[in-house]
Amino acid sequence: MKNIKNLNTIFLLVAAVFSFRSTAQLPNPAMVGYWESWKGDRYVDLKDIDDRYNVIQLSFANAKNNADSTDYDMEYNPPWNYTEADFKSEIQFLQDQGKKVLISLGGQNEYHQLDDVNERNVFISSTNAMIDKWGVDGIDIDLEGNSLKDFKDFTIKTPGNAKIDNFIEAL
Repeated sequence: MKNIKNLNTIFLLVAAVFSFRSTAQLPNPAMVGYWESWKGDRYVDLKDIDDRYNVIQLSFANAKNNADSTDYDMEYNPPWNYTEADFKSEIQFLQDQGKKVLISLGGQNEYHQLDDVNERNVFISSTNAMIDKWGVDGIDIDLEGNSLKDFKDFTIKTPGNAKIDNFIEAL
């Protein structure tokens, strides 16, 4: 009887792992596109994105207090032409079609460094709140420019400094 209980426990654990893996993955093949949320002649509403894209990355989330040089308290604001309800509705529309919608962090102009444990914790909680608020499937990391200035000669196993350690741990 004890062996049957152990087998049932192992089966449930394996089933949970495989269930998570299948829902957490991106489509294969994935056609990924960054959705630009700023005005311009290339702007397209979410609902009008070409059907061939199955991973849409909303670009870009920003730090809330950028004027105060904080680079870790994150938020995403939809473009000028969306109410919060309409934006959530269009995200859900894409997800109902089997598409993944992610919020992209970074870009050329955003600087993301986590100097200490407090900044790391604020980054984690604000990023999770942003994901929950908009109902997206996760985040995309697009580090460019200044966010990369401390990323020299490192690996994930041996990052080399606290800023990188905090960022890896947060992600």
